[in-house]
Amino acid sequence: MTTWADIKKLAADLQRAQLVVGAKKLSERNCIELVHKLATANVIDLVFTTDGKEYVTKKHLVTEIRNECLARGGHTPIGDIAAALRVEFGQIEAQIGDTVADDEFFVCSGEVFSRRYIRELCAEVNSKLQELGSLSLQHLTKTMQIPTEVIHNHILPNVGSTIDANQSGDTLYASAYLRSQRNTLRAVLSAITRVTPLPRIQQSLNVSPSLFSSLWNELQDVNAVPGRIIGNKNSANALYVPNVHDRMVRQCTVKNFHENRIVNFDALKKMFVVNQHDHLKQVFPDLNQLVIFQNFAISRELWEEVEQAISDEMAKTDYCNLANVLPPTAPFEDADIKVAGQLLVKKHMDWKITETGLCYDKCIIKKIVNELDDFIAEKAQIVAFDYVRQLRHKPKKTTDDDDCGTKATRKKKGGKQSKQVDEPKEHSVSVTIPIDEVQKEIKVRCKLPEDLVDAIGDEVMRHVHITSHRKVEAALLNIHQHEHEIEQYVLKTLHENRIIDFGVLKKMLVPDPPAYLVESLHNRDLVILWNCAVSSELWGEVEKTVANEVAKADYCNLVHVMPSAVPFEDVDIKVAGQMLLKKHTDWGITEGGLCYDIRKIVNGLDGFIAEKAEAMAPDYVKQLRQKSETDSKKAADDDNWDTNAEKKKKGKKQKGGKQPKPVEKVLKSRYNLPEETTDAIGDDIKRHVDIIFRQKVEADMLGIVCSAL
Repeated sequence: MTTWADIKKLAADLQRAQLVVGAKKLSERNCIELVHKLATANVIDLVFTTDGKEYVTKKHLVTEIRNECLARGGHTPIGDIAAALRVEFGQIEAQIGDTVADDEFFVCSGEVFSRRYIRELCAEVNSKLQELGSLSLQHLTKTMQIPTEVIHNHILPNVGSTIDANQSGDTLYASAYLRSQRNTLRAVLSAITRVTPLPRIQQSLNVSPSLFSSLWNELQDVNAVPGRIIGNKNSANALYVPNVHDRMVRQCTVKNFHENRIVNFDALKKMFVVNQHDHLKQVFPDLNQLVIFQNFAISRELWEEVEQAISDEMAKTDYCNLANVLPPTAPFEDADIKVAGQLLVKKHMDWKITETGLCYDKCIIKKIVNELDDFIAEKAQIVAFDYVRQLRHKPKKTTDDDDCGTKATRKKKGGKQSKQVDEPKEHSVSVTIPIDEVQKEIKVRCKLPEDLVDAIGDEVMRHVHITSHRKVEAALLNIHQHEHEIEQYVLKTLHENRIIDFGVLKKMLVPDPPAYLVESLHNRDLVILWNCAVSSELWGEVEKTVANEVAKADYCNLVHVMPSAVPFEDVDIKVAGQMLLKKHTDWGITEGGLCYDIRKIVNGLDGFIAEKAEAMAPDYVKQLRQKSETDSKKAADDDNWDTNAEKKKKGKKQKGGKQPKPVEKVLKSRYNLPEETTDAIGDDIKRHVDIIFRQKVEADMLGIVCSAL
């Protein structure tokens, strides 16, 4: 083993050798030639400086590169090393591989770094972290001028060892700082007593979302979070609900339940109770004391009271609107009413619930059908009569193309012309009563809500259909006897009163009285009006009375002439008047039933017409002389005999309303008729009077012209 004495001896020998002066010395030129020959023989590998005056071996160049890096603080760009050593950049770059062969050096982003510098840098980062608590990678890059690649590849791997910190995203946090923030977060969460948005808690700590999430997870792992989160922890809408708030909500729920016997789910939602059913399980160990609906829960005691009220209402009317019986404190909606209906139907098998919340007993359908029994019987009787009449008047086959139900086939080539006669289909009778008529009768007779009628309509119609079928069959069995009774009544009434009231026949279930009388009494003389039918004998008496009255007074009011036993209405008067006009063509009749003889009334006005014609003829002759023949004819055509004087007068129109026409004045004075009667017949009379007046004026004008010649 080498001792310190051996080292001293070698040092002395070296010093003596250096002091010895050689007898022979090499000149500078000889040295250059010697080095050149050694380099040419590849004995040594030299690198020359940029000025060519100096050279160095590649091995020594590696040493100088390392020394230069250390001299510049542990990191320097490769270009700066080449400039300092006055060696070409390519030569320096070629030796970088040998330089970093030692683990104490590495190249990154065009710079040479020493490991010692990285250790010093980590120590500095750790010192700043302990001072500031956190550092961002961007801050390290900017203030320490460290390339990002160096930070990620050589600094961050030391986090947790050399650097006492934790990385969260792009930020480094000192372990002491994290412990402080974790304790602060625990204190904040313990101090909160109401629901708070999670982002607000994060902002109060002034930490990044990722660090906040990490701190939260650490506290949660050790059960140090005195609350819960609603929503996603990383969401901006997340809420923190402290345990003290949940405890207060449970106390409030119990208090309200004891006071109102109800738990409103909307109120729980406002208090941030997400799962109401789980909340009820926590508050009420025995859920059997509750009846849970869609939007609330009530005590079983309150539900039993509601159920009893519904039962009482059902016992009275066989139906009940749940919305009117349910407690107003309970916010019943459609979904809750549906649940209530299901609970009721489970207990009461004879009950049914509609979608609108109407509860009814099935027995109400039978009661409704019983109430409609006479209505169904009436409809069945009508159907039976129609069916019998259709059978009696069943259409026969016909070969006439123009008749109903026949077709003529086209001629075929090479064949004879033929006709194909289609047999008319038999008339079918419908025994189904329209549902709208049934619903109308139900509303009138039973006075049920419209919703209930619509809900049970199909079921009621099924029973009505069965009942109507049965009654139609029974009516068809008794139809002949009933027809005989009706026929006896008609004959008896016609014989005694000579009048048949259609209203009575309709009450006897005759659907179409006129058609029935024509069919059953076709060999008897009847005059059929609108609401009744009278015998030909009675009608002849009425017609004779009217004719005598018209002959006597020129007019007659049919209302005063008709027998009092006849149930005449306005439409019957109209039909009677039309029948009279067919026989008496010179008569007229008003809508009020006034019958008048037009010809006799006009003849009675003959003197008045002649007087007027004689008075106006000179004026027309004068006009003929002054105007052309065409103009005079137009004037004669345009001017009526009773309005000429009024139209031709100059000056202002007379005030005071409608002025009576001359014809109406004469009718009123001659026949003493009421004003409304003269108004009714005035236009008809005037039309005939105008014709006679024109004839008389032309005759008088002709006489005047002839006398003048």
